[in-house]
This record gives sequence, C-alpha cells and structure tokens, in this order.
Amino acid sequence: MPKGRPLAPLSVTVEEHAQLVAWSKTPKTAQAPAMRSREVLLAAEGRSNTEISRQLSVTLHTLGKWRQRYLDNYGTHKTALIRTWLAKRPCFHLHFTPTSASWLKLVERWFAALTGKQLRRGVHRFIKELETAIRTFIQKHNQDPMPFVWHKTADQILDSVALFCVRTLETGR
Repeated sequence: MPKGRPLAPLSVTVEEHAQLVAWSKTPKTAQAPAMRSREVLLAAEGRSNTEISRQLSVTLHTLGKWRQRYLDNYGTHKTALIRTWLAKRPCFHLHFTPTSASWLKLVERWFAALTGKQLRRGVHRFIKELETAIRTFIQKHNQDPMPFVWHKTADQILDSVALFCVRTLETGR
C-alpha cells in the first residue's frame, strides 16, 4: 500500500518525451538538467518518488521539489479548470514560452537591473522612499522598454561553459 499523499499525475507529450530522453543521454548536457530529465521521465512512467529516489540516488526532498517545479511550470495552463476559465474570458491571451525555456532568468535579470541601477546606491530611510524609488525606475524603464532577448542557444551557452571549465582546469585556477 502506497505511503504519503497521492502524487499529481505527470504526463509528457511525445515531443517532450523525446527531448527529455535526448537531454538525459547527451554527453554535452550538464549533469543537473540530465538528472532532472531522468526524474521527469521516470515520474511520467508512473513511478513513485521513493522508487525514483532509490534508482537515481537522490533524496526524496530534492525529487519532490523538482517534480513540483516541473508540474508548476508545465501543466498549470493545461488543466480543465484553467481552460474553462480562459474560454469564458476571450480577452485574455496566453503567450507561452517553450517548457524548457528559462523565462524566470529574464525576470531575475529585470530585478537585477532594478537593484543595480536604482536601489543599490540609494539610501531609503522609509518604506515610502523605497516604493518611490522603485516606481520611478519602472516609469523610466517603461518610457523606452527594451525586451530581454536570448542571443544564444542553450547548446552555445553550454559549449561556452565547457570551454571555460577546460581553460580553468588547464591553468590550475
């Protein structure tokens, strides 16, 4: 008899399955994404977190965290409840990034710009001053907004990281 709370079903499309298999087996893939891919594939097969953690030698805590992250990022907009809500409100249009895209990095980059350009050098004695500084930055940013755009593919970035690692190891740093 299974222990713990029941797990939300995790399903992947044929295309996503193929991509996850490729990531899990490609030697160029960094180990963390390869491991996450293996975890998602096993979860999609219906295996329990306990089985997966034993097979892949990861903790239940880590596995649970990544499984939830995948479900949160992957399927929220695909549930019947959300589709019904959207069908009743045609004024809302969703624009999806690929499941594998890290859109959160772009959000983090925007907050880094806010911190670096507006907050870091400022002295805010009161919350109201801090709020004003943030609103001022947003207003200036929105006057001439520039979208954050990826200029390199994931493979190009990983190749660059691999080259950096080779150079660093060769110089003894």
